[in-house]
Order: sequence, then structure tokens, then C-alpha cells
Amino acid sequence: MTQIAKLERRQLSSLCLVISGVVFVAIWFTRETPLLALALSAVGIVSWAYVELRRYIANLWLRRALKALPYFMPVMVVGIDLQGTLLGIAVGIALGATLLALQSKNLRIALDRRLLGLMPRPTRTEAFTESMFFLLPSVAQEYFHRQAWLYVLILQTGVWPWVAVLFTSIMFSVEHLVGGGGHTTPSLINLTRWFGMGVLLATAVLLTGQIWPAIICHAMVNAPAAIQPHLRGKL
Repeated sequence: MTQIAKLERRQLSSLCLVISGVVFVAIWFTRETPLLALALSAVGIVSWAYVELRRYIANLWLRRALKALPYFMPVMVVGIDLQGTLLGIAVGIALGATLLALQSKNLRIALDRRLLGLMPRPTRTEAFTESMFFLLPSVAQEYFHRQAWLYVLILQTGVWPWVAVLFTSIMFSVEHLVGGGGHTTPSLINLTRWFGMGVLLATAVLLTGQIWPAIICHAMVNAPAAIQPHLRGKL
């Protein structure tokens, strides 16, 4: 990377840090207008994704945890409800197991110990932080998309539930494909995949009245990627 490119990245990071701070304060002052506050939260998530925390924080674990912070900005507006039942847990496990079964062939390759053993072995800190990258979203993204947004759209603005499901699923799929937090190759197939998952999880939340089916299913789907770093370099 050239010096100019590095300077541009630092400037972008600094700008996004300021934007994120302004958004956080703005959400507090707009908390009586939930829809506006949530829209500001979405801006905060995008800007925060471009902030290079390693410039300010040395601890890898803390940096990874802080990356999920903007998803919980709506707590100031709508609070958080983590109540659950055995039914919700069972639905989450069933959905997660079904999605994993549908991609069993790919999972066998992704978790092949012989292939992973040939890769460089990460340090414990590196392995743990990479696992956090895949597991934290199971709580953070589900709260933001499947609780905060669904709550505001349906109960606060009176939007028809299935319109809310489609809207939040579009946001969820786009988030995975673009922006600083995008970690999936942009394509129609991947867009369809994430959109379908968004619809499935939002539907589960609406039908059960709790967020746990979405959290558990999301965590199970991401679990193979979270396990990978702990198997690398171990023949």
C-alpha cells in the first residue's frame, strides 16, 4: 500500500470516527422518534465499520468486541428483550440444523482437518478474535435487524408485518455484501442467500415472539467459520 493510500485510509478512519460519535449523540436526542433514531443507527454501523480501531486500541479482543457496539445503539430507543422459552430455543436449533444440513458438502470441505492442517497456525489471540468476528453478529445483528427494526416498524409505525420482514431482510443481505463490514463476495446468489436467511429468521421471531430462534440459528450457521481458526496448522 502506498503512503498516499495509507494517508487516505487514516483520514477516512478519522472522519468515520467523528461521524460515529456524532451519530451516537444524535440518537440520544432523537430517541423520542424511533424510526429516525434507527436510521441514524444504520449510518453509525456503516461509518464505524471503516474506523481502524487498531490505531487507538492495542487489545485485539477489545477491538473485536467494540466493532459490534453500534448494533446496540437502539437500546437507548427501544430497549432490549432477551426473554425466551424452550420453544424458541428448539425452533432456533431446528432452523440452524436444517441450514447446516443443506450445506453439508461445503462444510465437510471447510472443516477438513487435513486441509486446515496445512494452513498457518494462528496464535490463540488471533484464533479467538476471528471466532468472535463470526459469533458476535449472532447477537448484535439479530438484535438490530430482528428486534429493534421489527419492533419499531410494526409496533411504532404500524407497518404490515411482512413488509417489515422484507425490509429488514434487504438491509441484512446488503450489509453482508457491501461496505466496510461486508465479508461475502457480491453476487446474486449470495444476495439471495442472505435475503432468504433474513426472511426465515424474521419470520421465526414474529411467530415465536422472541429473538432467541434468530440468535441460535445465526450462531449455528456461523459456527463452522468460528471453529476453523482453531483447527488451522494442526495436523
